[in-house]
Amino acid sequence: MAASDNVLRGGLTPKHIDVAELLGLVDFRPAAPPRLEPRADDSGVELFAPGIADFALAHVAPSAAPARVTLRGVSIAAGVSGEATVTGASGTSVALAPGQAALATADEGPLVVSGGEVFVAMPGE
Repeated sequence: MAASDNVLRGGLTPKHIDVAELLGLVDFRPAAPPRLEPRADDSGVELFAPGIADFALAHVAPSAAPARVTLRGVSIAAGVSGEATVTGASGTSVALAPGQAALATADEGPLVVSGGEVFVAMPGE
């Protein structure tokens, strides 16, 4: 949840609680789960971008060709499967096994990812 001054609290806080107003605003009918479809680029990177400044997620699947991930700020690359190599603009490389992560500063972009599967969390649009 993004930071906001527009909060209606229903409990579990010492701050102002307005249960009646909350119940009057909430629609309790079931709805289909939201699904965010990725946008794919030419290098095989899928970008999940919900259109907010707080967050975007890039997915690089294992491929024979390296993929380039454009960074939008400080980012975290996380290895998911296989042995991935992530190389920044400075030429520094790091190997990521599943469960390992690396922090990339904004000036290291674009990242070149080869080998295994990697997710890169970064600021959004």
